[in-house]
Amino acid sequence: AALAKHCDVVMHSAFLPARPPPPPETVPGAEPDEAADSNPAEVPEDPNLSIRNIKLDVPSAQVLRYCLAATTSLKSLKISYCDLDVNLLALLRAGLSESCTVSSLTIDWSPLEVPYQETAEAKRILSEGSAEEKASLHANGRARRAERRAMQAAEVAEAKCSKPFEDLMTVTLEAENAENPQRPLQLMRDRAAWHRVMRKRFQLTDQEADELFDSLCAAYSNNSDSGISLEQFQNAVTAGRETVAGSTEPDPIASSFASFLDGTSPIELLSYRCCRIGRLEVEGIGKALATPSPHLKALNLWGNYICDQGAAALGRAFETNFGLQFLGLGRNLITHVGLQHLCKALGVTRLFEKSQADPLIKQLKEMMKDRDK
Repeated sequence: AALAKHCDVVMHSAFLPARPPPPPETVPGAEPDEAADSNPAEVPEDPNLSIRNIKLDVPSAQVLRYCLAATTSLKSLKISYCDLDVNLLALLRAGLSESCTVSSLTIDWSPLEVPYQETAEAKRILSEGSAEEKASLHANGRARRAERRAMQAAEVAEAKCSKPFEDLMTVTLEAENAENPQRPLQLMRDRAAWHRVMRKRFQLTDQEADELFDSLCAAYSNNSDSGISLEQFQNAVTAGRETVAGSTEPDPIASSFASFLDGTSPIELLSYRCCRIGRLEVEGIGKALATPSPHLKALNLWGNYICDQGAAALGRAFETNFGLQFLGLGRNLITHVGLQHLCKALGVTRLFEKSQADPLIKQLKEMMKDRDK
């Protein structure tokens, strides 16, 4: 709070210091306790900080950055549903210096969008560009985000259907054209039709289909009523893959997630649950794991879109990383092929006797109980 006041920043009420406890009741006629009056009760600092459903902005993130660098008692930081971006994560990472006391970091349900306003030219346009230049910049940004979302949806479909996206799209177009020959390019004007095709042909959930529909509409249509075609979906996937193949720069989203795993990070327990981490992001995480942090012991990637290719990127990291003790990959898209990639560097031991398996199962359950504490 003092730092916020010094920086002339109004802090969110959730970050205000706790009120001290009320003074103890005095007995009528008793002498006042001078020692208690001279030493008012101090509020102990909570070692856990949870930030949930709060719209963080740059000033708040800057205050948090300097607080993290100066804290002496905070051990665990949990951020959920806070609509983070690459810049906010960079400020958070800057506060987690090697001397920081935070050892557990949870960033849940916080997918990142592709940044497009960070280049010098983009900043110039936003500050002094014409209306046409600004409109073009935002349109290009929406297209990049749609391509990223479409590319990830294609990878999810490939993992669920065990077929290349191009084959899935060819079969879908043939089937849909046969069923609806009057509809040009399979234009979907309502979500119900979109959901039906995405579920039936690509095995996407309604939520995944909705996110893709909204992203494509924002990029290629004035509004959702004008519809989205399967051809636009296919073109977005192709454009996204070409952009990735032709890029020589590290992926900005992958770099943001990977920055918390490097050798200067004090984090021991790191969680990225439901952050829409796919192949591109996990490849960056795998590269960071390959040059291991001396502190990191547990990494939780539950509920993302990691496929067998992503599992291979993580598996390669275990050729040099011997310090990670826990890797959570539940609710992803990894098959037995990905499991083989993970086990390649670690080795595999198969237990055929129940007498051998039971003690290990009991030990694992006890370790999970200790972890949950």
